[in-house]
Amino acid sequence: MIKKKGFTLIELLVVIAIIGILASIVLVSLTGARKKAKDAAIISDVSQIRTLAEEVYMDNSNAYTTMCSSATSLDTAALNASGYGSQLETLQTDAITTQGGTVPGCQASGEDYCVYITLNSAGKYYCIDSTGKAGTFTTDPATTCNGTTYTCE
Repeated sequence: MIKKKGFTLIELLVVIAIIGILASIVLVSLTGARKKAKDAAIISDVSQIRTLAEEVYMDNSNAYTTMCSSATSLDTAALNASGYGSQLETLQTDAITTQGGTVPGCQASGEDYCVYITLNSAGKYYCIDSTGKAGTFTTDPATTCNGTTYTCE
């Protein structure tokens, strides 16, 4: 009797099952990594808004008043008049559409401002303000960046 060499059906099914389990573990890990990468890009965009805010401050007689609209968002129309609107729109578009963030919230008055955005990671926000504070928060910054106070906490 000649014995054939090869794998049995059971052996092949076990190998396929192991590969499937490993692939699902990798995919779950990649989802978290993608969210973190998108959040990093959003944070970078908002940090660039800080630089833009300082340029607006210097060009507007030491005032941030033209940064935000009365609708608590970045005022691209007013900033277009100053030459900053296109930069701002690019940053917002990248943060919102490309990276999955929300429209940045914004409050400004004279020498104070704060800008915040919701990140992709559940329950996390990123906020910058005129005091130099910048960071990730679990409390919605809209409570402290509200037109009366202009800080991230």
